[in-house]
Amino acid sequence: MPDVFSTIGPFTFRTYTFLIGVGIIISGVWAIYALRETHRAGRIVDAGIAGLISGLIVSRGFHVLLNWVYFSEHTAEITEIKSGGLNWHGAVIGAFIAIVIVGRIRKLDIPALLGALAPAVLIIGFMAWWGCGSANCSYGMEVDNLSNYPSWLVWEARDIYNLIFPRYRTQALGMGLAFVLIVLFIAIIRRDLLSRHPARRFWLMLGLFSLSMFGLGYLRGDYAYMFELGSLGELRADQVLDLGFMLMSSMIFLWRSSQLWQHAPKEESEISVNQSNATES
Repeated sequence: MPDVFSTIGPFTFRTYTFLIGVGIIISGVWAIYALRETHRAGRIVDAGIAGLISGLIVSRGFHVLLNWVYFSEHTAEITEIKSGGLNWHGAVIGAFIAIVIVGRIRKLDIPALLGALAPAVLIIGFMAWWGCGSANCSYGMEVDNLSNYPSWLVWEARDIYNLIFPRYRTQALGMGLAFVLIVLFIAIIRRDLLSRHPARRFWLMLGLFSLSMFGLGYLRGDYAYMFELGSLGELRADQVLDLGFMLMSSMIFLWRSSQLWQHAPKEESEISVNQSNATES
């Protein structure tokens, strides 16, 4: 990934890294704010730092494995995270494991913590697509002619080799889809939906984000190992991971829903018993 820098006053940053960092900070601040009445900020920060470190390591590991053909011949670059190359699935897995472990040690309410972190993947995803727009990563597949497609779908853009061709707008589309999901999350919060089991907000947002990434995978032109999956056609390795995340998130979300339905009658019966006891007394 080419080095693209941004300057703020006397400071100069790699644009991609800077935007990811901003997304992480916004996500952390939101989690602290959302849990301000029930959790100390220091404990949330501890879990967040652990998640950040673990997510970074596992994310890089996933990227290296998915591109092992290259890294097997360039082993010295495996640890060069600053040059780019992180996989979002690995980031979620690594961060999730560390946050749950440290959260339990620090006696945090894990479902509430997951609920507060639900928008994190959306915010960081938005920033990552923005960063890729400036660094030419995750670029779109080439198209024959811009005039043959809607203007919102294609543009002329560079790839990591700095070659300009008509392409699908993958970076802009990724930002747009992430933004739509952020708006959806805000609507869920404002209407106080899924508040009874806040972790379901996390699994819902993760599943929807995975779905958006899966769809965009058909438009991407950057290298990926390919799998043939029958009616789904030829899928990128990251799309296979997207499918796995979609299935996992859906199963957990629906399982929580079934738990609600199972408990609802019991709670209603308990209310009826309590009311009858109060009447008799």
